[in-house]
Amino acid sequence: MEKVNVKNLVISAILAAMVIVSIFFIHIPMIGQGYVHIGDSFILIGALLGPMYGFLVGGIGAMLGDVLTGYAVYAPWSLIIHGLQGVLMALVITKITNLNVIKFFIFGLLISTLTVVFGYAIVEYLLSGQQMALALATIPINFLQVTVGSVIGAALYAPVKKLLSLRITTE
Repeated sequence: MEKVNVKNLVISAILAAMVIVSIFFIHIPMIGQGYVHIGDSFILIGALLGPMYGFLVGGIGAMLGDVLTGYAVYAPWSLIIHGLQGVLMALVITKITNLNVIKFFIFGLLISTLTVVFGYAIVEYLLSGQQMALALATIPINFLQVTVGSVIGAALYAPVKKLLSLRITTE
């Protein structure tokens, strides 16, 4: 188990809050019962802190975003799907040597597609009473969401990476 780092825990809480705010203020209802948002960008950035923190940013942020926007039916699914998104991204980027913006974008998009796009297609299938057409209709919309999230996450990668490397002093 990862040792808890207070600085990373605080940054995770801030990023989870940014996920919630981005969901609350910038969400567009879509086919089915869900919506699209830009919170994925902050989940991918949260993965820079490690798997546990990636899970907290993704899972808690998206779950609370669902509850606050009136989509509580998705909250437990978002905890799992976006939590897994954060964990997998963290595990992958810790194995990559010479991580750069391009690699961050590619792996962010790949992991987000596998977790979010296919995860919510399965959820929509289950929640819609097994209507395959509805589940399939969510795939391009969710792919658009994770693509935009990956682009924004990649744009934030370098400045956030630099900020994370700064030492905080209390002098």
